Amino acid sequence: MVQYDGRLVGITRVPIPLAGDSHGYAYVAVDYERRRQEWKKCAQAQQQGFFVLICSEKVEPAEMLPLYYTRQAVEQIF
Repeated sequence: MVQYDGRLVGITRVPIPLAGDSHGYAYVAVDYERRRQEWKKCAQAQQQGFFVLICSEKVEPAEMLPLYYTRQAVEQIF
């Protein structure tokens, strides 16, 4: 569990194969507040609120969201 921007997010790092002989990591995350909101709207929406980030580097789960949202902010500027 990590806290980011006032939200509680559970993140699990899972090793995965990438193209060729490369390997990387999938960061499977659940935003619990979003999940609660979606669940309240519709009991069948159990998958909503989950997302996966794929990275070729081994990063601490607590660092993933700051890295991801920094990248997103930079991309939006350019």
